[in-house]
Amino acid sequence: YERTTEPLVLDDEREAEREAEEENLATGPDRVTATNLNLASRKTVTAEKAAELLLECLEVGGEYRMAVADSERAGQPPPTVPAIMAAFKAKSADDYLMEVIKRIKASDLEDTLLLLPYTSVCELLPLL
Repeated sequence: YERTTEPLVLDDEREAEREAEEENLATGPDRVTATNLNLASRKTVTAEKAAELLLECLEVGGEYRMAVADSERAGQPPPTVPAIMAAFKAKSADDYLMEVIKRIKASDLEDTLLLLPYTSVCELLPLL
């Protein structure tokens, strides 16, 4: 080590190390794949974000579908669209799902679908 007059800022160094670790976790190989299968072997940050957005879409869309069905059974007007759906300019849960899927890059779509839990995939397939 050499002594310098430059001030040492530990917070900046810790933050840089933390960011490097997060990037390594997000993009590093962290799961084992069988040989000769064309499965994704790396998680990417964009695929993880897209998977989270898709899971949120399924949750909000399912709740909205149930609310619409309940209001129809009761003979009441349909409920207002949730704020997240309004932000995507979606008038129905199906429109919201299509808008979310449109925003996922084609190159990340396969990785995104592989990151989803099995139950969510089973919920997603009939909606497509």
